[in-house]
Amino acid sequence: MSLKRNKKQFIFDHKRTIIIMQRNLIIALILAVILVVFALQNAADTAVKLWFWDFHSSLSLLLLVAFGIGTLLGIIFSWPSIKKKNKKISERDKRIAQLSEQVKGLGASKAKMAEEKRDDNPED
Repeated sequence: MSLKRNKKQFIFDHKRTIIIMQRNLIIALILAVILVVFALQNAADTAVKLWFWDFHSSLSLLLLVAFGIGTLLGIIFSWPSIKKKNKKISERDKRIAQLSEQVKGLGASKAKMAEEKRDDNPED
C-alpha cells in the first residue's frame, strides 16, 4: 500500500513539475515579446555623462543594463538571508525526522506493553 501511495505521489509531483515548467515558459515568452517591443520603441540614441565618462547608447539598452545591475545587486544582497533560512529549514527537517523516529519507537513500545499486559491477564 505504501509503495502504491508513493507511486501516486511521484506521478502527482511529476505532473505538477511539468505544469510549473510550462507556466514558466509561457511567462518567459511573454516577457521576451514585451522586451522586444520595448527595445523597438526606445531605440533613440541617448548620451550618458557620469563624472569623466561620456558615451552614447540606445535608451532601451541603458534601461535594460540598469535593470540587470539592480537585479544582480538584489540577488547578491539577499543571498545571506536566503542561506540562513535554508539552514534553519534543514535543521528543522532533521529535528522533525528525529521526533518522527521517537514517535514510531513510542508507538512500538506502547503496542508491546499492551501485548504483554494482555498475555499477563488471560481472560477466562
